[in-house]
Amino acid sequence: MIDTASSISEILEPLFHLPDPPLLSDPEPDRLRVDIRRFNALQLEAVGLDPEQIAICSECTYSQPELLFSSRRDRLKLVQWSGIVSFS
Repeated sequence: MIDTASSISEILEPLFHLPDPPLLSDPEPDRLRVDIRRFNALQLEAVGLDPEQIAICSECTYSQPELLFSSRRDRLKLVQWSGIVSFS
């Protein structure tokens, strides 16, 4: 039987040691927060893009209801992630 908690810890551990890690502590025990913008940037860098080629929007769906929809903020039970990728 696979120890899921150990497996997840082994996968996540290296991410904590990156400069500007995409994983953040959470006030709730045994939980983490994921910086999706940083995580996406790391994935783009891993496939060969230079950081200078990556632009990240600073708008926040959670804290800017006048601009953006957020199922998390509005407490809707949806799993919906989106991103915009453009090549020029």
